[in-house]
Amino acid sequence: MADRNNPFGGYDEKNVGRTVQNVTSSMWEPISTGGPSPKKNTPVRKNDERSRGPVGDSARTASAGKKTQTRKTAGADVTRDRISEGGRKTPKADGKKLSSPKAEKSKKKKAPPKEKRPVGSKSRQPKGRDTRNTNLKEEQARIQREKKRAREQAKSRERVKQQSRQGVSYDEMRSKKSRKTRRRAKIIAVATVVAALIAVFSFVGIYVYQQGAVVAVISIEGESRYKDKKITEAANVYVGINMLSVRERTVNESVTKALPYIKEVQVDYQFPDTLVLKVTPTEEKLLLENGTGYICLDADGKVLSLKKKKLTDGRYLIEGFEEQKAVAGESFVPSENNKDRYEKVKEIVAVLGQNGKFTKGTINVADLRDVSAVYDSRINIYLGDCARLESQLGDAVNVIEKDEDIINGQTGYIETRYEGQTVFKPGSMKK
Repeated sequence: MADRNNPFGGYDEKNVGRTVQNVTSSMWEPISTGGPSPKKNTPVRKNDERSRGPVGDSARTASAGKKTQTRKTAGADVTRDRISEGGRKTPKADGKKLSSPKAEKSKKKKAPPKEKRPVGSKSRQPKGRDTRNTNLKEEQARIQREKKRAREQAKSRERVKQQSRQGVSYDEMRSKKSRKTRRRAKIIAVATVVAALIAVFSFVGIYVYQQGAVVAVISIEGESRYKDKKITEAANVYVGINMLSVRERTVNESVTKALPYIKEVQVDYQFPDTLVLKVTPTEEKLLLENGTGYICLDADGKVLSLKKKKLTDGRYLIEGFEEQKAVAGESFVPSENNKDRYEKVKEIVAVLGQNGKFTKGTINVADLRDVSAVYDSRINIYLGDCARLESQLGDAVNVIEKDEDIINGQTGYIETRYEGQTVFKPGSMKK
């Protein structure tokens, strides 16, 4: 029987009605806030049973694997790694848990976990074909087709109901549907035939383009100051060229630019092997005074040539222009200083052409407020600012046709700036 003074021993009458906590609490010292030492918190047994080994629960704990229990306090960690034969608790050495050599060995062998790469990287590419998006698209397309079919069926049923309400019989609806089907089949057949014909003609055209329509004869029609060889070289056409590769617009632009005195070129295709170039010439109309030379223009304002001589036969000599640049074969573009003068010259020449009397002469536009025109190199017509250009030139023509002095070859000038006072004054051409 155990000692009665030992609470862990056996039966004691004075402990009847008391709990285990009350019995054992008197044997433990209270835990202080400053951190009790492991020595003070160790229960004290009055009967030293070290020689007998563990008794009761202590023996069962040791046989069950010697589980470790740890109690942390404010000042220290007290660990009961295992209950020794003497039954005392062993404190944790230097604040670290004591572990067995086997546990240390297993820790060393254990490798750190590998970092997982995100899905989509090269190391995490899924094997095989990913059909999730494809299946989703196919499912959505299938749903759309079913919805469309359902809508069409609903429309068809509604149409049948409406026709039945209107008194249309089933046979009539069926015949109407068959007629519609036949008409659709005819349309498809006609479209197929047209497509086949287009394909055949395209093939024939390509074959003719590649194999046939080779030019063997080049003919030049129309008057021109240029030789035929020069025209064909400017048009870039020659014997052996494919006729269908010759474009009229390209030929016209090339020839009229290289040969300024040609106004237009028309191309006539005479199959199987003849190409005809119809040439339309242009004539000089204006000679613009330009420093030491003259710029020769036609009626459309195209620069024909840059001359050093003054040629006035059948032309209008324009005086008073400031010097500027021009390129033969291109349209004349006046400079800023000559822009108003050029517009006034075109207006005067147009009126003179309508009248039919002035086919040549000199027009001075140096001062736009005092414009003058010379007729037959002996009569100077003062037009002023040309405010009444048509009536002024009309009055001057009437005077030229009726005045006897002018008819007899007299020189002088005609004043037209004042309305109703157009008269010829013989003598000097200047006022």
